Amino acid sequence: MNELDLAYFRNAEGLFLRQYGGESRKWIASNGRLEIIGNHTDHQLGPALVASASLSLRAAISPDEVFVSVLSDGYPPYQFPVNDLAKKESELGRPIALTRGVIAYLSSHGYRVGGFKAALIGDVASGSGVSSSAAFELFVAEAINALYNDGKIPPLTMAKAGQYAENVYFGKASGILDQVGSAFGGLSQLEFKGDEVAVKSLEWPFGDFLSVYLVNPSSSHAGLSHLYDEIPADMKEVAAAFGKKVLSEVDESLFYARLPGLALPVRALDRARHFFYERRQVGLAKEAVVKGDLDAFLAIERMSQLSQEALLRNVMIDMGHYRNSPLEAVETARSATFRSAHRVMGGGFAGNSLNFVVKDEEEAFRLAITSRFGENALLKVAIAPIGAREEEKR
Repeated sequence: MNELDLAYFRNAEGLFLRQYGGESRKWIASNGRLEIIGNHTDHQLGPALVASASLSLRAAISPDEVFVSVLSDGYPPYQFPVNDLAKKESELGRPIALTRGVIAYLSSHGYRVGGFKAALIGDVASGSGVSSSAAFELFVAEAINALYNDGKIPPLTMAKAGQYAENVYFGKASGILDQVGSAFGGLSQLEFKGDEVAVKSLEWPFGDFLSVYLVNPSSSHAGLSHLYDEIPADMKEVAAAFGKKVLSEVDESLFYARLPGLALPVRALDRARHFFYERRQVGLAKEAVVKGDLDAFLAIERMSQLSQEALLRNVMIDMGHYRNSPLEAVETARSATFRSAHRVMGGGFAGNSLNFVVKDEEEAFRLAITSRFGENALLKVAIAPIGAREEEKR
């Protein structure tokens, strides 16, 4: 644990003491995620590369016999009886829904559950695009894991619990990429076989050559769930035209053969084209990572961004929202670099851009971004080696 993490944990401990009147039993942490490539592929059971981010929620927790009580710094506290895990329509879109949903999933899959008291603090900002929701879901799962299951719940099970809570209790359509990024450390490859996902760890070979930055041009994707929900809905509409549930079940050559005659909205067809293109790009990016081919990796990332702009159309809400959009952040970075790669990640429309910056372009990149958006828009991050976890109290 580094000094910054320790400071966050001690702040969480102080918050816990003020809220609950005593010391906590355990400390746990849960990371945000970096979507390396595979934008809007996972909800169609397509492949992706994801990494655990060096941005975390840190929590001080203790068991409770009756209630689940959560206080996050800057947010109102909430509480509910742990024996009431039914979905509540009134909680849609709220953190309490994620909490209840994660616990309900783990309980229904045979794990011990119980109440807890928690105080959270961290640097995973809500709406910033590094999936604060997945980090929060994995905090809940890890709390149950640490307090009641001796740390034995597999990371993939905790990731599935988070996705279930987000889809069913919170009411947001999503794949499992975000939750895998929070649950597993390092860089992971997702491969789907039917409804099941296999997670394979990969080494990140570019640490000596690239700096990784997030740029937040002061836009938040909070409240934009309807725009994200339209993307899987559009893709599934195309899949349904072939008698399938998701696009990964559709033969790509058949899709293009029938494309001229498909009586479907152009936006849906374009988003399907993005899926097939991005699926190939994920495979190429994985090869570049395994071979340590930096230039190939950067070229693939740049092409992924172009597909998002031209086909997926998730780089800004509309032209009236270009200012402070992820697209403006990407185009500002492009204007200052040549080899580096910049892309919108996650849901899109608002929030952060992800930037892979080669060392000799770093100064020019930083100057362009800070001149346009200010110093606070720029955040240097890293791929965290471990995901959701219990930390030793100090």
